[in-house]
Amino acid sequence: MGRTLPVREGEFIAWAKTLCTLCTEHLDEWGLNPGSVQKLEALVQEATVAYENNLLLDTRNRISRVTKTAAIAALRSFLRLFVPTLRANEAIDDSYLGILRLPPRKRHARQPLPPPGEEPEVNVLTKQGHEIRVYVSTPNYGHPSVSATRKAYHGFVVRYRKEGDAEWKDAYSTRLHTDIRFQDEDKGKRITIMAAWINPRLQHGPWSYEMHVLIN
Repeated sequence: MGRTLPVREGEFIAWAKTLCTLCTEHLDEWGLNPGSVQKLEALVQEATVAYENNLLLDTRNRISRVTKTAAIAALRSFLRLFVPTLRANEAIDDSYLGILRLPPRKRHARQPLPPPGEEPEVNVLTKQGHEIRVYVSTPNYGHPSVSATRKAYHGFVVRYRKEGDAEWKDAYSTRLHTDIRFQDEDKGKRITIMAAWINPRLQHGPWSYEMHVLIN
């Protein structure tokens, strides 16, 4: 973040004014916090006045220098927290990041590990109350915690379809099991289930074999 903010005071003030103007103009479009933008406006105004007063011979003195330094430091401190929220805001196009001299997201986005290439081992427990619990594990390792960071076992997705339904439904879990509840009228119906591992971006690996269970 230190390299993002201009170092020279004059350049920094001009950059902060541009940032403030864009945030004010696109407040609703970008979904920004009005309180944060109002604070930004106040800090930019204070820093601008203090900087300009210190440039004038009639008002330049030790107090003006201290006031300018404190105002700019307060603005920098606020922006070090505020600017990263702009880069993380997907509503802000990369073109605006360029205007603000911020690195494009695509150059710095950390690509997640791909989802595991193997299929999960699936087991299903039928419970009372029209509920089923789906367990997953790896055929070779059992519990995936040993290789979780290496193979991106972020969680798994269960894809299921009730007898008579045309559409599949998905249920995600970051644990090794998940519960799926059905309605009273679903009792006795057959459910088709399969599962796959997912990575942090919810990209899934290969699907397991299909299983069929009855709702109690």
